[in-house]
Amino acid sequence: MTVDRAMAIFGPGDQRVTLYGQEFDLSLLRELQTGLGELIGLTLKLQGESIEHRQALTNAISELRDQVRSQRLHEEDLEAIAEAISSLPPSSRSVVMDYLTGLGSAAWATVIIEAIQRIHV
Repeated sequence: MTVDRAMAIFGPGDQRVTLYGQEFDLSLLRELQTGLGELIGLTLKLQGESIEHRQALTNAISELRDQVRSQRLHEEDLEAIAEAISSLPPSSRSVVMDYLTGLGSAAWATVIIEAIQRIHV
């Protein structure tokens, strides 16, 4: 079942999710679903990375997508993807961070960036 379909059937229109002190409507889940697909594509294009680094990031993205599909999203769900990105060697981490920050005001990217920043605090 798609996120849109599940939201139409099970979710009230005014339901919101709070992450890192910011409130988002459930359209964040739809954005995350699309954005995580793009992030998987970027991960597959990373050059010179060990299979372990790419696999860890791909697994974290897949786990987060599963949470999004089930309409459950908590700050803890973002920690694995933040850790996987933070664990990348500097050149690849820079590629991923440049991609995310280049998306500007995309809420899904902002949430992931916030999770990464919290690791380094």
